[in-house]
Parts: sequence; C-alpha cells; structure tokens
Amino acid sequence: MTLNSNYLHRGKPPWRLNDFLHYDKTFTTSLASELENFFKTNDNSEASIFSIWQAHKTVIRGHLIGRASYLKRKRKKEHMDLLRKLRDTTSAHLLNPTDTQEK
Repeated sequence: MTLNSNYLHRGKPPWRLNDFLHYDKTFTTSLASELENFFKTNDNSEASIFSIWQAHKTVIRGHLIGRASYLKRKRKKEHMDLLRKLRDTTSAHLLNPTDTQEK
C-alpha cells in the first residue's frame, strides 16, 4: 500500500492564535475597547458590512500578533538574562572557588 500526497508545503505555515492571550484580562479588555473604537469609526453606510467584517478581523489579528510578539520578546530577554547571570556566576566561581564544594 502506498500513500501519496499532492500537498506541497510552501512558505510559512498559517498564523495560529496563541490561546494564552485569552488569560490576560487587561489585554482582552484593551482589545475589546479597540474593537469598539473600530466599529464606531467605521460605522458608515459607504462600506459594505462584509468589508467592515473582514477589516475588523484584520485589526484583531494585528493586535493579537503584536501582543504575542511582545510576550515572546519578553520571554527571550528573561531567558537571555538568566543565561547571562548563570554564565557570570559560573565564571566567578571558576576564578574563586569556595571551600563548600562536596568532595
């Protein structure tokens, strides 16, 4: 039995929602406020409701991607700070070892 797939993955995978963003109450509140402002600003008869709906999804996605990127940069910075602290502590210990080491 042979299975073949004609699906060729090209480029980046599609964007996926970071589920942990729902737990940040301040972010969800600010996102709701942004959406209210968006619909107040775009509440006119010139654009179709479909266009407004598509645009609001883009606005939400932009805010979600921005917040996820911010949190990722923050985690990376904390990780790098911990690694730097570990490296500094290790090099300080190598230069001046203490007598409390187990033998």
